[in-house]
This record gives sequence, structure tokens and C-alpha cells, in this order.
Amino acid sequence: MIIQTGLDLLQGNVSSYFKKGERLGLLSHQVAVTQDFKSILEVFRESEVTALFGPEHGFSEAVQDMISVDDSLTRSPLCPEISSTSIPVFSLYGKSADSFTPSEDSLKLIDTMVCDFRDVGARYYTYVWTALIAAEKVLSSGRRFIVLDSPNPLGGRKIEGTPQEKGYESFVGWKSLPVMHSLTIGEILTMFIPERLKKNFEVVKIKNWERHMSFPDYSDSWIPPSPNMPSFTTAVVYPGMCLLEATGISEGRGTTRPFEVFGAPGLDTYSLKKQLDWLPGVYLREISFTPAFQKHSGELCKGLWVHVTDVEKFQPYHSGLSILAALKKVYPGFRWRDKPYEFVEDIPAIDLLTGTSGIRKAIDSEISPESVFYMCREINQDMLRKLEDARLYQ
Repeated sequence: MIIQTGLDLLQGNVSSYFKKGERLGLLSHQVAVTQDFKSILEVFRESEVTALFGPEHGFSEAVQDMISVDDSLTRSPLCPEISSTSIPVFSLYGKSADSFTPSEDSLKLIDTMVCDFRDVGARYYTYVWTALIAAEKVLSSGRRFIVLDSPNPLGGRKIEGTPQEKGYESFVGWKSLPVMHSLTIGEILTMFIPERLKKNFEVVKIKNWERHMSFPDYSDSWIPPSPNMPSFTTAVVYPGMCLLEATGISEGRGTTRPFEVFGAPGLDTYSLKKQLDWLPGVYLREISFTPAFQKHSGELCKGLWVHVTDVEKFQPYHSGLSILAALKKVYPGFRWRDKPYEFVEDIPAIDLLTGTSGIRKAIDSEISPESVFYMCREINQDMLRKLEDARLYQ
């Protein structure tokens, strides 16, 4: 059975969704493509697109993580379909948190905003929060907001990692959600957009997707949704391995396998592996690597490669917590990130990612990797009901 995303369903049928002369703003990126690889710009080529809005990494997906995207960077030869047009491009990931919200001037150019982001199913991935912030602004102004939905590549059932505690919301979790939330972007917006604003909100739903399906069940052509998400396997480990962003340990950026490999100069990989050889559904293989950029750029690192052997048994978030605890025990150079993270200066990055200070404090007390594996597991019934109520697919 062929899965059709919202964009697939619009291909060749755009005019039936919009009035003649309706000015459209596309909130998207170049990786939003149909099954036959037509980009969203190609699908809307004959429509009156009057503005483009890009998220973190830019509409062109050419910018690395946590680097502000200037509109001029987006309109570059790296994205020829845009640079060859006169359509203005607005960045929603600039130099401050204020840039997350579309400006009044940009909204004057459009009647309707159409959103199509390709997500990876983890709370930290910022596209969904870009979509939610933009949707609330657009809908509050009386304009339409339409989501072209696409599947959660990790599937629609697995829920892992407790929601943030109050006060730990940020751009890696604008609203309270489990780390692995099991929802599509359309479902998350359905969950969080206030009822009073939903009159002009619509989700073009996926056709033939069912919640048990993960990416390999419906496609064999992975298109990286961001510069450091090169494969589906990367997405599988990301909910846990992204936690390393909150440390001085390389999470593999600057290699061909970000998040699947991690390490640091002088790391005792034998001792580390011994601390973790009980983790379910995964094999950790000792390796060496030299990052080409970011942490430990140009330095020889010792580390481990995360090989998922059983995706059903593998628990990425809890495995990531155990890896942090093991690193704290065996690596004298272990330290938490002390720089601002996603424009937040007064809360440590690890607390923003985990949604609590409790994990950091437990690891600093040198809790065992086995003990931290079982922390942050309880999802309260109210949250589970909210997740269930937001579901658009069986």
C-alpha cells in the first residue's frame, strides 16, 4: 500500500485547496518532496507563492545546527530554485528567540501559510516548534494555516522519556511532551493550537499510513531532513544520542555518522563499553575517528559506534542517559556544556533536553548507568490521554 503525504496529495491538485489569487507563504525546506522527488517549490510552481519561511538550517538546509540563518544565506546558489526567483525568504531562526515568530511585515505578503516539515519524532527537533509558533501567529491574525502532514519515521506508537517539568520549556521543547512522542507534526499542532484559533487551521492528512509503520515500512529513500541526519538509523538513535550535545563529548558531528558515533580524545573505550554491555537491542563497538568540524575538530577521538541490533528492544532515550552516566564514571574530562543552548543562558543544556535538573544531579552524583536507565519513565495518564486525543491516524 502506497503512503501519500499531504504534499503527495496536493501534487497536480493544488488549485482545489486554494482560491484564485490567494497569496501563499510556504513554511518549509528543500527536503519536503513528493514520492517522485518533486520539491514543494515544484508542486507549488503554478501557484501564487508570495513568501518563503525557513526554519533552523534554512530553507536550503545548508546551515549547521544552532547557527543563526540570515535571509541572504537562504537565498544562495546552494538553493538554486529560490535564488533564481524574486520570492522573498524570511528566516525563522535568527540571532534571538524573537526570530522564531514571523514578522508583521512578512505576514502582510500572504493570506495563507502552508507548512511542510519532515520531522524525526523527537521533542528536541526544532521544526515542530517553528511550525507551532508560526501557526499561532498566523491564525491569530485571521489568516489560514495548513499543514501538509507526513509520517513520524520512528512510528506512531513508541513513547519514551517523561515530559518536561514546568520551567524547562525551550526551543527543544516549546510545549510539554515526551522525548519520543509518537506524533506527526499535524498531530502535535492539533494538540497544542488553542480551540479558539482552529477555525482557519487544517491538516492535509497522510493517506494509508498506520501507527505501527516506521520509515522502512513505507520507503527506501531517506532524504536527510537536516545536515546531521544522514540516515534512518541516525533518527533511531537520535532521541538518546542528542543528549551528548549537552556535554564536551563529540556526538559525531564532523563525521559521516553523527549521533551513531561518539567519543573524545583519550577516552577509555574498553572501560566505557564494560559499563554498558547490558543495554538492550544495541551493540557498542570500539572505534577511533577524527571530526572534521565542531567538537574536537582535527583531533583523534576514541569512542563507540552505536549499532542497533533490535529496534523493538532498543530504548534510545534511556540508553542515552546510561551512556552519559558511564562517561561521567570513566572519562576524567567529562563536563557539561556551559554555553547558552538554543538562546537559553540560565538553564544548563542537559536540563533543557531532559526537562529536569534531576538527571544532571543524579549523574553528577555518579549514579550507576543501570540506575539512570530506569529514571524518567513514568508518563502520567493526563499526558497519555492528550497524546491519544491528538491522533489523526489509527
